Amino acid sequence: SLELIEGDPYAMFLAERIEIDLENLKEIAVENAKALDPDVKVDAESDRIVNGHKVKYIQMSGQAKGVKFIYQGYYTSNESGTVQFVCFTGKNLLKNYEKDMQELLNGLVKAK
Repeated sequence: SLELIEGDPYAMFLAERIEIDLENLKEIAVENAKALDPDVKVDAESDRIVNGHKVKYIQMSGQAKGVKFIYQGYYTSNESGTVQFVCFTGKNLLKNYEKDMQELLNGLVKAK
């Protein structure tokens, strides 16, 4: 996990060796978020190309223990494995940190 030195955005990077179909990976990501909030909502979703790699972008929002949160993440999978790269912050702070979160997500590259 990562944390901006000043402020309250955070990031998690999860890598697994198993390949998962992107649509199933979306379902898994949403189900994981529902562990925090059963009423979590998918606010936005799109397929993107980031540094030459197809990723699924998903933004989810919800509430856990009175804290409203926003997740923005890239999800990708192929024969080499699966990557979930997610940034998150409080819903009221998104406008302050969205640029930083998107820059971090867009830095995702495949190591050689």
